[in-house]
Amino acid sequence: MKVSLTEDQILLRDSAVQILRRDPKQPAWPMFAEMGWLGLALDVDLGGSGQGVLEACIVAEEMGRAGVIAPFATNAVAATYVLERLGDKEQRQILAQVADGGLCIAFAKPHAGSAGEVRAERSAVGSFLLTGDILIPELPEAGFVVVQAATQGSVGVFLVRMDDLQGVLAQYAGIDGSTEGNARLEGVPAELLSVSPDASGVMETAADRFNTVICAELVGLMDDMVDRTRNYLKTRVQFGQPLATRQVLRHRVVDMAVAVEECRALTLRAALALDGLADFDAERAASGAVAKVDAAARWVVEDAIQLHGAMGFTVELGIGDRLKRVIAANSLTGGHHVHLKRHAALAD
Repeated sequence: MKVSLTEDQILLRDSAVQILRRDPKQPAWPMFAEMGWLGLALDVDLGGSGQGVLEACIVAEEMGRAGVIAPFATNAVAATYVLERLGDKEQRQILAQVADGGLCIAFAKPHAGSAGEVRAERSAVGSFLLTGDILIPELPEAGFVVVQAATQGSVGVFLVRMDDLQGVLAQYAGIDGSTEGNARLEGVPAELLSVSPDASGVMETAADRFNTVICAELVGLMDDMVDRTRNYLKTRVQFGQPLATRQVLRHRVVDMAVAVEECRALTLRAALALDGLADFDAERAASGAVAKVDAAARWVVEDAIQLHGAMGFTVELGIGDRLKRVIAANSLTGGHHVHLKRHAALAD
């Protein structure tokens, strides 16, 4: 689908290109705050710029192209959305600290190996205590983590201070070098955001926003792989001719480029639907994007490795790092099999 970017969106993209490609190995988080990217999706009254998922996707695509790994989707798009929609006036005040880079908020999900869901019970003094196993993907230096938990006959969303997870949180490096964590909660105090029928819906939408931004990152990553593979085939000479003279190799690069554009279109559709700018089912559009992008990203990167030959396996080229990020993204979003089923179920 064809959508023309506004002047502000073009400026946002150009600034992301200049900053993120300057030196991807340098810490990017202070730059994110300085450029106002952490508050893109926040209301102006909360210290943000009142933009949406589409603008976050513009930044994320350049992150993927430059190979920058940061908890942008978690902190600036998912967790902040939950707090903005469910928090009271006092709780929402901390969002201004997120926008200026002074605070990170993580977004937890149930641990795949746990025996059951996280449960919330009222203590003797009326506060809530959480019990259960959680996984915190893309764990930044967070001050809080958003956790969904079952209450008596309902679903609640809670805000847990990271200080209260000391001693129960195990941090480790993910396959792509990002930091993850899991925790076994046993009576951990939590601050209530909401207990209502709408709470689980807000969490579901936050997850869709997160997944869509991850898809945008993978689109940028794939686009970079296509460019690098095309340039390699033009310069690598075998038997006196560049590899690009072989038609079968050119066709494979074209197939990769077509996959990128298909993924970009589906990600754009999901972003527009989540922002309320298009007449699509936002949930189905988000799952459709993940189902396509997750499978295509792995194929594109693996093809890039193969077309580079033995050099594709070297650390110096860094293509293997891109493959690691694709594998990590599969874990973050749930993967294409899960979202194909969800996409089909939502069609009924």
